[in-house]
Amino acid sequence: MKKKSSDASRLGGFALGHFGLSLVCYLAFAAVFEFSPYYPSILSSQAAVILISIGLMALYFPLGLFFGAVAPWARVSTPGELVRSTLTQCGIAWGWAALVLCSIPVFPLVMLLFWPTIVLAFPSSIFTLVWAGLLSSLGDAQFLWFFPTAFLAGLLPPLLFNLGNFLIGWAIEYPAEDIASTQAQKTDG
Repeated sequence: MKKKSSDASRLGGFALGHFGLSLVCYLAFAAVFEFSPYYPSILSSQAAVILISIGLMALYFPLGLFFGAVAPWARVSTPGELVRSTLTQCGIAWGWAALVLCSIPVFPLVMLLFWPTIVLAFPSSIFTLVWAGLLSSLGDAQFLWFFPTAFLAGLLPPLLFNLGNFLIGWAIEYPAEDIASTQAQKTDG
């Protein structure tokens, strides 16, 4: 039985998963770095910081698989829904990133926006800060590296989440036995 989802329910499912994942990651990192004696050595290792930033972003794929399996109201069913849902969520993320980046010259405003962004978009924030920092060492115009990294940080979570969501939805909708029986019927007929 195919259950139809709306754009609003898919956006709500992503927001719930995104904010939940961000909060859990933020609290886990705060606890680890507060109580771990290895905190300075972890942050001094460039490879560890890069792997952490990529690993945090990669968590969106299994999160999408999970939401697609347990929340049919938020499932992406067609390639068109996949594209529309991803672009809607990216647009919201890019709008927020633009607001934060444009508020940098106004110090009180940037501090008002920066900390909620760190907590509520922890994987994207870490990804942006790590990669912008690494890329800025390549040359001048260091601030400009925030724009492509913020673009990717706004694109990757919705894309990975919706891709996982779409794939599990497709697997639930079209189990392997159905595909095999359909192919067998085509060859017999």
